[in-house]
Amino acid sequence: MYVAGNAVKKAADNLLSKLKLALAEKYDIPKEKIFWEKHRFIISKPDKSDELDFKQAIQAVTFHQKGTIIMGNASFKAGASPPPFAVCWAQVALDRYTNSLKVLHVIEAVDVGTAVNPKIVSGQVDGGISMGVGYAMMEQIEINHRSQKPISSDLLHYRMPLVTDMPETHVYIAKSYEPTGPLGAKSVGELATVPVAAAIGNAVANVLGESVNKLPFSHQLVPANYRLFTRTVAKEVNDDN
Repeated sequence: MYVAGNAVKKAADNLLSKLKLALAEKYDIPKEKIFWEKHRFIISKPDKSDELDFKQAIQAVTFHQKGTIIMGNASFKAGASPPPFAVCWAQVALDRYTNSLKVLHVIEAVDVGTAVNPKIVSGQVDGGISMGVGYAMMEQIEINHRSQKPISSDLLHYRMPLVTDMPETHVYIAKSYEPTGPLGAKSVGELATVPVAAAIGNAVANVLGESVNKLPFSHQLVPANYRLFTRTVAKEVNDDN
C-alpha cells in the first residue's frame, strides 16, 4: 500500500494534470483557468464558467474529431517506510490431564495509518494471526539428522493450522494518519504476524507458571484439536475393525 499506493496516487495526479491541459486545448483557454475542486472540473471561460465531473471531462476530450486518450504515469521510490504498529493479546486453555493446549481468542489492534480498504486490512490481520498460530502451535521443519535432509516434505508431515485449529479472532484498526502515505495509509504486510506467537507464548507461560522459549509448543504440549482429531480417527478405525 505504501509504495504502490504512492505510485498510483502520483499517476492519478499526473492524469489530472494532462486532463486539464486537454480541456484547456478543447476550450481554447489557459490551463490555469481550469480548476479541480470537490471532484469536479471548473472551467473558467471569458463569458461563463462550466462544471464537469470526471466522466464528463473524459468524454469532452475523447469523443470529438481531435479526441485523445489521457494516460497518467508515475513512479515512487520509498527512502524509508514509516513503521506500522500492532498490539496482540492471546487467551489459551491448558488441559493438564491430556497435556493439550488450545488457543481460544486472539485480539490484535493495528495502527496502519488510514485504512483505505478496512476489509482488506482486516483480512490481512486475520491471515497474519493464522500464520502466527501456526508458528506457535505446530509448524516446524523436521530434519533427518542421519541423512541431513528435511522429512517435512508434504502437508502430512508439515502441519499448518486448519479451520478447527483457529481461535476466535478479533481485529481492531486504530484511527491514524500518515502524512507521507497515500491518503494517509501505511503498510500492513508481515506486521500482523509478528506479535502473535509471542502473545501466545506469554499466555502459555502464564498458565504454566514458567517461561517457554522454544517454538512450536507441540514439542512440549499437544494442540487440543489435533488430540481430538487423533482420538476420532482411532475410534473410527476401531469401529471398523
